[in-house]
Amino acid sequence: MKTLEIIEYILPVYWASYLINSDASGLEDGEQAEIDAFVDRENLGRFVDVSEPWFAKSNDANLLGGDVATYQVWSRPLNPPPPITPVYYNYNR
Repeated sequence: MKTLEIIEYILPVYWASYLINSDASGLEDGEQAEIDAFVDRENLGRFVDVSEPWFAKSNDANLLGGDVATYQVWSRPLNPPPPITPVYYNYNR
């Protein structure tokens, strides 16, 4: 079984509220779907940290320049273990 590891991505800074806090209120129409598509395509897990922003000519999500930050995210195992099936015992026999 693969263990979780921290991966870093350089992404637009305005994605931070949604990726870190699950707050999409500051996003414009279509941006949430764009972010979700990126996260699914890269098979990313939980975002756990974000750095201070800076300007860059490109980022890991697209080729547009703008304010970016370094995001730390847990990787998802490629082959997750099967779900655990609970076992129930009848102690009132």
